[in-house]
Amino acid sequence: MPVFTIHTPSASPSGGDPAAGAVFVREGFSRLAFLFGPLWLLWNRRWLAFGLWFLAFACVFFAIRRLGFSPALMAAYYFGIGLLLGLEAPVLRRAALAGRGFALSDIAVAETLREAEITWFARRRPATTPTPALAVATHPGRAVPPVGLFPDIPSSRS
Repeated sequence: MPVFTIHTPSASPSGGDPAAGAVFVREGFSRLAFLFGPLWLLWNRRWLAFGLWFLAFACVFFAIRRLGFSPALMAAYYFGIGLLLGLEAPVLRRAALAGRGFALSDIAVAETLREAEITWFARRRPATTPTPALAVATHPGRAVPPVGLFPDIPSSRS
């Protein structure tokens, strides 16, 4: 079952509830980052990571051409870098959120993002007061406790 980490801003700019700006990051392998590595980096605004990816790709490309290795080695290199990027995509997202002032606040386990949001917001809901139906169940004129709550009975053994 997928795991989501929930990151909230440490200081809300509007002074409201920090949960309003919560970001959910799905942990695990990212297929999009694996298949479309450089485009995924640009789409998610990971400029430094894209620059390093491009620099490494160019160095390996020119080294393979200069040394006369098989072009299939370039495909193996691209597969390896894609695999690494697919595995480390959530780490890059969490690092970027931490740089913007977000802190890890909780973890949710759910099938979908929607279920993770519902679970997390339900856990954040404050404890409610007893419902009026419970208050009506006791007679207002008597001080009789509800069933299951036993009053302090003075002990006859002394």
